[in-house]
Amino acid sequence: MNDQINVAYEALGSDATRWDSIATSINGAHTKVAGIDIYRGAFSFAGLDAGDVYLEAHAKVLTLLADAETQATGTANALRAIKKDFETNETQTQSDLAGIWEEK
Repeated sequence: MNDQINVAYEALGSDATRWDSIATSINGAHTKVAGIDIYRGAFSFAGLDAGDVYLEAHAKVLTLLADAETQATGTANALRAIKKDFETNETQTQSDLAGIWEEK
């Protein structure tokens, strides 16, 4: 296999692993934020509005973290799928890439 193509395959796999790691980190943050339980009554009667805003912000952060984890996992999966597709079609890919990279 061409060294440049081999490096590209390795990079796709490495990047997918990196995105998996990012997803795991985000999941850890989500778990920690979800564990923060400040109920509305923890605020004084004068601060109930602040308590409501806090609960809304807390819910929004959880949603954003969950979405970020989904996107990071999706990115990792897409990179693995691209790598698999390239490997499956290696001969054609090498021919196509050779035509791009070779000087004319």
